[in-house]
Amino acid sequence: MMSEFSDEQCDKGDGSDVVNQSELLTEGCSAESINPRASAMKEDLAFIRECITPAAVITVSKEYVTLVIIRTQYSRVQFHVGYTEAYPFELPTLELSSPTLPIPLLQNKQKECLENARPLLGQSMMKALYEPIHKFIHTNMFIPCWKEMKQISTLCENKGKIGADEKEGVVLLKLNCCKYKHTVKLKVPYNYPEDGVKVEFSNSNFPEDIQYMFQSQVDEIVRRCAAGATVEQAMQVSNPIKFAEIASKSVTPTPRLTTNNLLSLKHDVGVLKQISDLRVATTSGSKAKYVTQVNAERREARRDLRKLAREESAADQEAQKAILEEEQNEMKDLIKGKASETAQPSLYAAAHFLVEDFACRLPLELCQACKKPVLPELPESEKPPDSAPSTSKTRAARANLKPMRTFCGHWLHFQCLNEWLTTPPFVRMCPVCARRIWHPDWPEDHKQLEKAWQANEARKREMCDVSDFMGMGEKFSAK
Repeated sequence: MMSEFSDEQCDKGDGSDVVNQSELLTEGCSAESINPRASAMKEDLAFIRECITPAAVITVSKEYVTLVIIRTQYSRVQFHVGYTEAYPFELPTLELSSPTLPIPLLQNKQKECLENARPLLGQSMMKALYEPIHKFIHTNMFIPCWKEMKQISTLCENKGKIGADEKEGVVLLKLNCCKYKHTVKLKVPYNYPEDGVKVEFSNSNFPEDIQYMFQSQVDEIVRRCAAGATVEQAMQVSNPIKFAEIASKSVTPTPRLTTNNLLSLKHDVGVLKQISDLRVATTSGSKAKYVTQVNAERREARRDLRKLAREESAADQEAQKAILEEEQNEMKDLIKGKASETAQPSLYAAAHFLVEDFACRLPLELCQACKKPVLPELPESEKPPDSAPSTSKTRAARANLKPMRTFCGHWLHFQCLNEWLTTPPFVRMCPVCARRIWHPDWPEDHKQLEKAWQANEARKREMCDVSDFMGMGEKFSAK
């Protein structure tokens, strides 16, 4: 049976219950005749003291042991071992609970731990029970996003291949549609979801400007999710709130005397003493006086070195004590801390956008004006080499077919969009979503577009009049 433990119960753990537990476990048993149960429990306690920080220990008693295994607020498991009367000749009871992991997964891990401890019947089993869960929590980066991983697996069916590396926290999507291919690398950070996923593009035959556009948009979606927007809001909001970045303070480490520096210093002191000895030997007329002075200087040097070694040893002990105390405080803060109430998962949001709105949709998109595919049938990288040299006409033709996405999210060729925006009625509605068609490369004010069109038409009429007056015909006026 699985049992749930509240965060308040977890927050009470400060390691105070571990003090002098060996007396509690061996109470009533002489040193010569400790029974197997007490002996095994004493070994369990020794493992807890040696390998587990006291802040992660909730309770230790004759009946049960309760620990917290935690990496972040989103990757934590409460570990509860109950001792039976026949322990260690019988497996103890093991209960796992977690605010983020599903119960079926915890049940499977519980069985795995018990099977790992079964060969140790008659011995201490705490290490065999503890290590599989500890390794799972600290090496599996997908613990906070296991639901999203299932959604992504369903999303990518028949649309490409999906690979995952749980230790590195990397999801690799190899997507393909028609002749177009695209590979996406999604990396889950350590403090996910408070930190959004990192998105990288590779091995793509989409046009580079389109890749850059979608890379920028997916980064913005991830940022919005980390700031607290839901998946729907992250996809729809066009003017998100900007959050100020908190600059991390750089801490300059204080230089200290290390063992290598101490050895170098000893060597330097020895060299200086030899030089001093030679100087004294050349100036002193009495050998006895010289020997006495050298011995005195050497004794003084040895005293200085011993004093320096004691000071260095004391400094090392103080530094080690400070490090242990800092680790203990960090563990206490981590256990007592609470998960962010604003950060939203961003892994599935990024994957859904890249699959449904980019890699598997864009090759099928039609220009809303001419109703032809907005992308060429063959990507530029797969077209056969053209023997004819590139001319201004061919370059202009490619530029006219360049895909352009309007503000409403639909696509047109450059030539079609330019014609729609620069000819009457100037204000056109998208035939798909009925929103006004607009693109930042053209003026938003339709009056400005109308004035430009009127000026162009006036110029054409003037050229026609000049050509008629000079008898040059329609050929000149067309130019």
